[in-house]
Amino acid sequence: EPIIMPYSHLQLSSFGGESGKAEVTWDCFKFEIESLITGRVFSQEHILHGIRRAAKGEVADIIRRLGTRVPVDQVLKKLESVYGNIETRESVMKKMYNCTQKPNESVTGFASRLEEYFDKAVLLGGINKDTEILKGVLYQGLRKDIKQVATYKYETVTEYDKFKIELRKIEAEMKEHDTEKRPCKPAVCAEKPVKSEMG
Repeated sequence: EPIIMPYSHLQLSSFGGESGKAEVTWDCFKFEIESLITGRVFSQEHILHGIRRAAKGEVADIIRRLGTRVPVDQVLKKLESVYGNIETRESVMKKMYNCTQKPNESVTGFASRLEEYFDKAVLLGGINKDTEILKGVLYQGLRKDIKQVATYKYETVTEYDKFKIELRKIEAEMKEHDTEKRPCKPAVCAEKPVKSEMG
């Protein structure tokens, strides 16, 4: 039996689709709703009301057209048909294996992008949830300067999350080293001597 919490405790991030302003992506919004359903803390009516309040722009219009007595799972199904993943398994796998760290991108940012592709690939049945594969693709896609320093850690640290921590440490050390190497600017600018016009 669900423990029904007061509606005032229900909070969903706003979602406005592709064109509207929103706090989160469709995947995050869907996850929030699914978490509320499995949590069994709020009634279906409360969750539905929460979705309607969080929906912005075109999303609000889509939900309105479904009517007032629509179940939550039907709302999710409808929104999934509009905003859900339409990529093929092959295209997601290709993106995952071709994913590389951008010049000014942090290890955390790169890993986050890669993990998104990895999760999609697992969901589409392209690969098993094997973090050994993820660790390999992360290492291969690293910027050259970080990759050179990270080789030993790649060979000795087996767990993906621990390897990612080691990469972040390497990145921090490299940034620190770069800062130390940069010459300090003089505090006072030396002015050019003004030529005397007297002669």
